[in-house]
Amino acid sequence: MDESSPEYQEVARISRLCESWEERIINQVRNALPQRGIILQDTEDVKRALSMYFFEHYENKEPNQRLSFLRSTFRVLQQNPQSKRWNDIIGEIQRLNSPP
Repeated sequence: MDESSPEYQEVARISRLCESWEERIINQVRNALPQRGIILQDTEDVKRALSMYFFEHYENKEPNQRLSFLRSTFRVLQQNPQSKRWNDIIGEIQRLNSPP
């Protein structure tokens, strides 16, 4: 695909938006963990856990579907601390911090 094509530009724009939403979610989770009694030695574990979570949930999705998933994830994390998404994310973090 030609980098100057409208299609390429649109995919690039959506990819940048996805990166921005991912960062917002990472920060949101980092800020919420201490309130949930979870203290991490390495704060990068949140980024690693969310990378795995995102990969599992939208690995083969179109850019617009990824963006929609990220936006809804951000809203769910804000509005419903007992949601399945929170539980899944915390599970990923705990797996990273569990001894083998």
